[in-house]
Order: sequence, then structure tokens, then C-alpha cells
Amino acid sequence: MNWEKHPGVWEKAVELWKSGLNATNIVRELKIEGLTRSILNARLWRQGYRRPKGYSHSEINAKAMSKRRAALQAAQSSSAEPNYPTTVPASRPVLFLKREAGECRWIVGGEGIHSFCCGAPAPGRRSYCEDHHRIAHTSSGTET
Repeated sequence: MNWEKHPGVWEKAVELWKSGLNATNIVRELKIEGLTRSILNARLWRQGYRRPKGYSHSEINAKAMSKRRAALQAAQSSSAEPNYPTTVPASRPVLFLKREAGECRWIVGGEGIHSFCCGAPAPGRRSYCEDHHRIAHTSSGTET
């Protein structure tokens, strides 16, 4: 990376580093194409910037991660019942993130971390129940 093409970026990076952010979060903050965590860490090291022994990023970086964690926890603690049509008689839709071993993983509705899967018993070590296994492993993708 050519630091001269981006005046003031190095100074801003050092300022963020001194405030306690780690290189990953500094790179996210600066949003400079071509700047990676490794490049930033290497320059900081060559310039003599070091963290004191026993320094922990945990408190500072916890703030940076709080939004992602909050979204994931909200999805995991969701008690909303799905109102998706079931395609299998034994299906009992369950939030994908809350499924257990031996439950069918066939997605029946929702989006992203709010997806619901079939939840019917899956025999052995299969990912899908008998009906969805049959659908997944036919050439047309539908039952014949």
C-alpha cells in the first residue's frame, strides 16, 4: 500500500491505535482499498508501536462487536412460531440456529439467521428427513 497516496490516513490509523482499537477495526474504520490488517500491523511494528504487556482489546473491541452479537442473540432467543406450510407430514419447523442433531435441515422459510428448517427426524447421520432426502437426491429436484 502506498501511504503517500492517502494523506492523513497514517496519522488517523495511529490515533485509532492509540485509542485502543485493534488493526482489524482500524482497517474497517478507515475503509481504504488495499489496506489490510497485516499491512497495518507491519507498519505499526516497523514504526515501533507496541502494546504494553498484558494489554487487552476486549473492552474496546466489545463495543465494535456489540451490534453483531445483539443481532445473533435476538435471532437465537426468538420465540416466534413459523407460519410456513410444511411439505412433510412429520415436519415441525424449528429455527435453523436452534435445531438439534438428528433433525432435518431442509429450509422451509425465513431469511438468513431467521430461517426455519423442517425439523422432522433425520435417520442416521443424514442432514435431511426421508422425504427431503429423496427430493434432494433426484435429478430434477422434485419427487417423481
